[in-house]
Amino acid sequence: MSKEIYIAFDIGNVICNVRLENFTNSLSKKMNISKEDAMIFLCKIQKSQDLGLSNVPDELIRNFDIKSELIVEELVRDWNST
Repeated sequence: MSKEIYIAFDIGNVICNVRLENFTNSLSKKMNISKEDAMIFLCKIQKSQDLGLSNVPDELIRNFDIKSELIVEELVRDWNST
């Protein structure tokens, strides 16, 4: 009887092309903040997202006190299109 062995390799950081401008423009417009503040928001949540401790919808609600599910859905759609 043969026994399968699995091995995983960590090859480091993943490189990808991301266009944040659509999301930061949308966030700026919907939350009435500067585009710079929208980018600061993204930088602020990056570490907890990388660690899997948070996600964009929760961080949007927490940081901007958003009550409308529709606004969150639109922003998440914009985020997913980056």
